[in-house]
Amino acid sequence: MKKFILISFALFFFTMFISPATQAADSAKVLLAIENTKTSLGNVIDKSAGAKEYQDDIITAQNYLKLAESEYKKNIGILGNLKDEAEPTVSHYIDMANATMAIVLSRIEKANQVREGEEIDKSIRKIKAKIKVFDDKNAEIERLKAESGSSRGTVASVSKELADLKAENALLKKDVTGKEKTIGDLTADNKKVKDDLDGIVAQKGVEFVQVQSKLASATKAREFLVDVSKLGQVTRISMAGATVVIPRDYFVKKAKKGPALVPGAEKIAGDIAAVAAKNPEYRLDLKVYGYGAPPKNEDVKATEAMAIIIKNLLVEKGKINASILNASGAGTSPAIFPKEAGNANRRVEITFTYKTSPL
Repeated sequence: MKKFILISFALFFFTMFISPATQAADSAKVLLAIENTKTSLGNVIDKSAGAKEYQDDIITAQNYLKLAESEYKKNIGILGNLKDEAEPTVSHYIDMANATMAIVLSRIEKANQVREGEEIDKSIRKIKAKIKVFDDKNAEIERLKAESGSSRGTVASVSKELADLKAENALLKKDVTGKEKTIGDLTADNKKVKDDLDGIVAQKGVEFVQVQSKLASATKAREFLVDVSKLGQVTRISMAGATVVIPRDYFVKKAKKGPALVPGAEKIAGDIAAVAAKNPEYRLDLKVYGYGAPPKNEDVKATEAMAIIIKNLLVEKGKINASILNASGAGTSPAIFPKEAGNANRRVEITFTYKTSPL
């Protein structure tokens, strides 16, 4: 019996202290990849020099890096090991960040090549203009030479000037030839950059298309959060949606015959309906909360009646499809604000939830 206990303790010790070390090493490898990607992103930002045309892609790369860091921190164990199921997701976000940065660098390199080519072309035009001036002078010299007749001194002087001009002209033509060769080299380099960029797109294939789709979804999700945040205080945000909190007295008040709508409720309902219409991929859950006394005005039954009134307002005035709107009363559920702010706990929570999956 003692031997069995010793063997079990040894196996437990091996499992707790040996295996996590291996996993911790894997965690360190993933963390190093995140840090390397962060360093690379800093270099890309420096190279972009704040140019607006690269900012969207840089923001995309930053978002992927944030997602990788968030996923890593969320799935790191107490002993420093990363959960096996989280590693592919973290690595995917890192790969997407690096792919986006590669595209930015390719675009920057291409822009540099085009800009340098334009400068060289401008220089060539100036040189050709000078050559034309020299050619005109040569023609003038030849005319003067013909008119000078027997004036040998003048001819000799003109001949020397002509020789000097021809020598300078030869140097300029040589310079033009060099510039044209440089343009040819830049054109070849530019084609290589384009081929490299095309190679990146071809290599990613379907994955690149999926990334573009996810980027579009991420942009749509960001716009959605901006719209929702204008409705009230956003308290919970997840990949599935967001929840906003609105004071209950913005919608209803107590009356002798039960709850009734207050002035301004239609305006808030219109704002909520506008967000719902703009984001039809979300369904809505409306929940009314009570707080304090008397219980009959704050219990489940009372808050349920308030929820029905608000739902009817959203359906009738806001034109929200009733099938995507669920309304309920929560009664005096646990408060989210301190006791001294008790009235704030009388609230309406509206949760926008993605019908399938946000990305």
